[in-house]
Amino acid sequence: IVLGSLAVLITAVMFIRVGALLLFDSSGLYFAITAAGYPIPLNRFIGSDKPKKAKKEKSRKTPEKAKKKPEKKSKLPPINKLLPIILEIPGKLSRKLTVNEFYVNLTVGGDTFTAAMMSGLISELIGILLPIADKLIRIKRSHIVISPNFAAEHSELKFRGRISISIGALLRIALSALMKYLKIRKEMKNGQASSGRTDGNDDEENPRDGRREYHRGSAHSDA
Repeated sequence: IVLGSLAVLITAVMFIRVGALLLFDSSGLYFAITAAGYPIPLNRFIGSDKPKKAKKEKSRKTPEKAKKKPEKKSKLPPINKLLPIILEIPGKLSRKLTVNEFYVNLTVGGDTFTAAMMSGLISELIGILLPIADKLIRIKRSHIVISPNFAAEHSELKFRGRISISIGALLRIALSALMKYLKIRKEMKNGQASSGRTDGNDDEENPRDGRREYHRGSAHSDA
């Protein structure tokens, strides 16, 4: 019963979706981590009108001469072997990632000509990019409004976005990258061990060859 309950619990945890929530408007920026749809705020709205705390001046001290430590050789694999592992992670994430919400409301301000031209260009650009993004990432709900406001001097942007991915998908991607990394490390160790054995054999004398030279030399002297 205990093992069965544990298996059910682990399976349920694997299906829990985690992600991020991002809000932006005239009040500032809000960012939160989401777990099972519930936001965990990391910061509140950050406005530009909040007073900044004065930093305390630290007493200046004369820098002491740092002792040179012996440099340690890096045990990391070379970048040309790590780069393929790093580059394939975004592709795997995009196939498992879901955009739950994507709302944009942009009001373009300025004079009549500039506001109309910029709103038209932005609308055309979004019309081109949105189908491409929909093929790369699964988008559930999206609503984009681009409109000119001839009475406003400045543009105004309101944005709301929420993305999520299951814990199981994250673990599979992480384990796949880890296994490839350990495989590279193992190949490096095997290569170093084989090169060490080869160098040692080159320095050693072959007693059998020595005996042959000795017998040949003795036979020549008897004759």
